[in-house]
Amino acid sequence: MSRNLLAEHRVSQDRFNSFLGIAGELKSIDNVRAALDEYQKRVRPSKSAKTAPAYELPENEGNAINLPKHTEVATFLDLTRLGRIFAEAKFAFRYPEFADYTSTDPRDYAQINEFLGRSFRDTSRRLPLLPSVPTLMRQFSRS
Repeated sequence: MSRNLLAEHRVSQDRFNSFLGIAGELKSIDNVRAALDEYQKRVRPSKSAKTAPAYELPENEGNAINLPKHTEVATFLDLTRLGRIFAEAKFAFRYPEFADYTSTDPRDYAQINEFLGRSFRDTSRRLPLLPSVPTLMRQFSRS
C-alpha cells in the first residue's frame, strides 16, 4: 500500500500535499497506517459524519464519468505503465496503432499519457488501440 501511495502518479501534487498535511512525517509503518486511516475518514466519511465523500466535492467534479444506461463496468488497466510494451508494439511488432508512439523513456508517465491522450481524443484511433492492448501484452510476455 505504501509503495502505491508514493508511486501514485495520477494523484495531483495538491492532493498529495494534502495527504502529507494529514500524515506528517512518515517515519514508521505505524505512522503510515494512522495517516491512511485518517485520510480514508476524510475521503470516505461515515454516514454519521454528515460530510460529503471526496468524490462529491466540487474540486473533484472533473473526475465524474457519465455512462449510458445498462453499461457494463469492468476492471481498468493502468495503460500508463505499459511504456515498454508500447515501444515493442511500435518497433518489434509493428502495430499500426502505435506508429506515432514517441516516448523515449518507458517510465516517463507524462510521455506515455501524451500518446494516450492523443489516441483517446480521436475515436478512429481509440477503437483499434484498445482491443489491441491485451493481445499485445500476451505477445510481449512470450517474447
